[in-house]
Amino acid sequence: LPLPAGYRDEPFDVVHTQQPFGIGLHGAEAARRRRVPLVSTFHTLYTEYAHYVPVMPRVVTRRLVAAYLARYYNRCDAVVTPSAVMRDFLLSLGVRGDRLHVVPTGIPPAPTVLPAARDRVRDTYRIPPHAPILLFVGRLAPEKNLDTLLEAFARLSDTHPANAPQSHPFLLLVGSGPYRARCEQIAHERGIEMYVRFAGFLSRQQLAPVYAASTLFVFASTTETQGVVIGEAQSFGMPCVLMRGGGASEFVRSGEDAMVT
Repeated sequence: LPLPAGYRDEPFDVVHTQQPFGIGLHGAEAARRRRVPLVSTFHTLYTEYAHYVPVMPRVVTRRLVAAYLARYYNRCDAVVTPSAVMRDFLLSLGVRGDRLHVVPTGIPPAPTVLPAARDRVRDTYRIPPHAPILLFVGRLAPEKNLDTLLEAFARLSDTHPANAPQSHPFLLLVGSGPYRARCEQIAHERGIEMYVRFAGFLSRQQLAPVYAASTLFVFASTTETQGVVIGEAQSFGMPCVLMRGGGASEFVRSGEDAMVT
């Protein structure tokens, strides 16, 4: 394969791809030509993104993607999945089990957060001092099941005593994406917009005080291959509430450090 200007054509022993499209195909061809092993990491449930291809029915898109995934990953000498759920998914597509290896993504230790930085979170997002903060971190997209999360928060809001506004819980959504406008619309329709905050995208450094200041981590997605944010929240000592499905629930102990519904 031709190399970009400035690169030397040096030998290598293995090719590792991170996805099966585009550059992933380039990597597979490089491994074939060099006659070296091809290793790939499967960390996106591509069949659940059919809504981004509106040119054909979703069921057709899912079948085509499933067939393509099976063909690509059966070309690999080894495939790394971050959870057993994702390994089983590839098995269901017909990928050979002898090349599948479960290796969860590591979570870095939680950094030290000074009390002043933690307290500034409430000032930044206009949250009263004693109000519980329910935190979501992730892309604001349909596959994150945010309709369910907002509806659950609305029901929680309905049960809160009207004479205790200072202790009313707040839902803090960290992340950006195409579904933000719809989330804002749902919050308005359910009458909870005064208790929902949108932080937008935050860097890892900016996110640490938010984790430290929050009370409970909430996550409604059922299509995660692992849900790294669950581990990040736990590293700050936060209990989690999440939905069964995907790989996220594989990394918590229901009834001990999380509630799985």
